[in-house]
Amino acid sequence: MTPHTLSFDTETTGIPKNFKISPNNSNTFNWDDARVIEIAWIISDKYGNVIKENNYIIKPTGTFNISENNKKIHGYSQDYILNNGRNIKEILTMMIDDIDKFNVNKFVAHNFDFDKNVILSEIFRMDDLTYKNIFTKPHYCTMKEGTNITKLQNRYGYKRPKLSELCKYYNIQFDENYAHNALYDTTKTLECYNKMIPPTILSSPTTSIPSSVPIEINISKMKVVELKKYCKENKIKDYSKLNKKELIETILNHNTKSTLPTNKENLVSHNEDIDNINYYICNQLDECPFCGIPQCHCGSGY
Repeated sequence: MTPHTLSFDTETTGIPKNFKISPNNSNTFNWDDARVIEIAWIISDKYGNVIKENNYIIKPTGTFNISENNKKIHGYSQDYILNNGRNIKEILTMMIDDIDKFNVNKFVAHNFDFDKNVILSEIFRMDDLTYKNIFTKPHYCTMKEGTNITKLQNRYGYKRPKLSELCKYYNIQFDENYAHNALYDTTKTLECYNKMIPPTILSSPTTSIPSSVPIEINISKMKVVELKKYCKENKIKDYSKLNKKELIETILNHNTKSTLPTNKENLVSHNEDIDNINYYICNQLDECPFCGIPQCHCGSGY
């Protein structure tokens, strides 16, 4: 089985007392106000294609409370969680099964440390601590990595972007009405990740590209004249005066907008819509299209 990526998100009853400490079996009280009530995860392949989606409501063990203010954020009432929530041990078992089944070699989340720690705090409340090693694989935090990309200023320098702000930077549609639904946020996190990690367009039978370029192409190696020909043949507008960097960005944005889901109704099944474009993850690129360094995560946004 080739490696896959697992993107995930949680919704909680609130926030921990102290964000800076890591969970263990003697300090779970720190997360008493941040109990997990929803988990979603998406398995994607090395091209960014969605392979599997999962979304579950969780009923926390013991005592928990959802205030009216927190209900306004995620929309879940105390009664709804009590009546519809599932046991977290059951759901984590399913998550671990997917990690093994799909040979997951990377986790992706927006504010990874928060989501990891609230899940670990729930694990330390369980009798079976074999789950505590769930996050041993490398991870990518779109919030932290996005800080020096979006360059949003506050009084202390660059602030860490909200998921909506990161989506805005990449021209990814973000509907606040769906925000704080774990699956919606996971989907948008994955879309951002596919932008942040340099992709390569793969041609398809319906995609016309210059005959001098191989079927599998790294667009960073295409000449300007070839990029412009690609734009013309694929009816991409306003490309004639663009430089190479701008052409690459225009092509990527054009294909992404036409292939990725843009609303909640299309979150589950869209593999057929992305047959004509696939993405390479950064470790398969020879170099960054702009700075020439592999896996650079430079400020170019790719």
